[in-house]
Amino acid sequence: MLRKAVTTVLLLTLFVLPTTASQEERARVITAESNRCEDNSSYFDLIDTETRGELLIFIARLGDGELNRSLNWRRLHNIREYFTYVREVPAHNVVVAEGEPVKGRGRVEVFAKGRLFAVFTVGRAEDLSGAGCEGGRSWRFYPWRKSPAVPAVRTSSKASG
Repeated sequence: MLRKAVTTVLLLTLFVLPTTASQEERARVITAESNRCEDNSSYFDLIDTETRGELLIFIARLGDGELNRSLNWRRLHNIREYFTYVREVPAHNVVVAEGEPVKGRGRVEVFAKGRLFAVFTVGRAEDLSGAGCEGGRSWRFYPWRKSPAVPAVRTSSKASG
């Protein structure tokens, strides 16, 4: 009888503990405050791994002192390109939207599986890093970023002569 009771308790423990741990695992929200390219890229990959096949919703919010809405769209463009091009998430599984401004740093929130999954914060007027960490310029990411000033070459439409 004692042996049966111990066996029952052990079996219950084996089945209940993994369920509790997995619920805690599901409830955690990834919070990335550094906006370092390599860190964000790793988080993007983790999000893709844990949400493969799910609908991903990205909401960009301007922070204190940010007024230009195109900054939100640039941040959204970069994260959408990363997921659809690099991680090959089907475009119909990626939704982007602009949210209300927030106090403090700007942010991009990621919703998946019906809950807030991750929050990436960015400094004033910063792009969301994580795309193109290799340091080269990629035509795919940061499409509206101004390139370094290049001296203008003046040409005259009049023939000199």
